[in-house]
Amino acid sequence: LRAAGVDLDAVARRGAEICLEMIFGHGFYHADPHPGNILVLDEGVIGLLDFGMVGRIDESLHDDIGEMLIALGSQDAEHLTSLILRVASAPPNLDRATFCLEVTDFIAHYGNQPLERFDLGGALREIVELIRRYRIMLPARIAMLLKALITLEGTARMLSPKFSLVEVMLPYRRTLVWRGLSPRRRLRKFRRIYSEFEHLLG
Repeated sequence: LRAAGVDLDAVARRGAEICLEMIFGHGFYHADPHPGNILVLDEGVIGLLDFGMVGRIDESLHDDIGEMLIALGSQDAEHLTSLILRVASAPPNLDRATFCLEVTDFIAHYGNQPLERFDLGGALREIVELIRRYRIMLPARIAMLLKALITLEGTARMLSPKFSLVEVMLPYRRTLVWRGLSPRRRLRKFRRIYSEFEHLLG
């Protein structure tokens, strides 16, 4: 690619934008964006191969991601812990207080990293390892999304070592946060929680 005069920084950014638009814009995405599944065609056009592994993001997952981003942005470890335990399956003997302390340390470490040096892949791997250490099981759809983001950042950095996936994600982060704060979305969420609660009582 370099010998052909391709702008590798531009390809990395454009490829990431395509994948993020699939994930957060359309809710249906290529879940395995490793280098072997990506072609760079004439004029920097990007082609994706092998849609054997795809993921879906429904309204509920959109809401959860938005809330997690709000919790991370405000460095609210207690809220982030509650969200993780709400979407995942935790063992009955979980030491919640100790788990929350480790989440606090995680947020303190990554929350102070400057944007241009933020290691999203490292942060995602670390939080997944932390969750596994406490024998908390993430739903398959969330585990797939995290894996796709880690793979995407790794692929982009092979082309452009200084590439920041967090920077490209910022517009989607703002959209997800505002969607989560909209009155209509909150009313819909309340109705869904009420319906689930009613079902449990029945």
